[in-house]
Amino acid sequence: MPIRPADYPKNVKVKRIKRLTDEELKIFKAYIDGLQENARAAFWLMYGSGCRVGEAAHLRPEDITLRGKTVYIDIHEAKWGSDRCIPIIDQTAAEIVWKYRAELEVDNRPLFRVSKRTLQGYATNFAKKTGIPFHCHLLRHTFAALLTEKGVPLTTVQYLLGHKSLGMTAHYAQSALVDLSDLTPKIEL
Repeated sequence: MPIRPADYPKNVKVKRIKRLTDEELKIFKAYIDGLQENARAAFWLMYGSGCRVGEAAHLRPEDITLRGKTVYIDIHEAKWGSDRCIPIIDQTAAEIVWKYRAELEVDNRPLFRVSKRTLQGYATNFAKKTGIPFHCHLLRHTFAALLTEKGVPLTTVQYLLGHKSLGMTAHYAQSALVDLSDLTPKIEL
């Protein structure tokens, strides 16, 4: 798919957001694994799907489905009307979310029975405890960057994140760790 000038980010003076490093991700996963089951599953969902914290907080039990061996989430009434059905990409995240959903007593409450603000509070506590600059939205940037590092096309990442423009997806993916060693010529001296 060709990229048009209109697809590039409009505001190029925005500070570059760095994804969580592999070590920071390890620390983060250990932290969320110590949370109560509902918050733990919500954070794993955000990490494994790139969904927004508000999207995770508003999910209903019926929005989590198993299709074959893949766990999907149906996101409704999302920002910019980006309703979408997306898979949970990370296997550990998919297993944790599906186990939580399967053991849940279904009623009229949201899936995780936790508010957006409460999840943001956990994120703030994590940042204070570890000194790692962290907020829930950083998981979306990390998700996009990790997919980009694996060579997933930006148009696919765009769909998964629910972005209207490829430029916005490029902004999210900019924190990918890029290895240029395979692209650079090697000369013999």
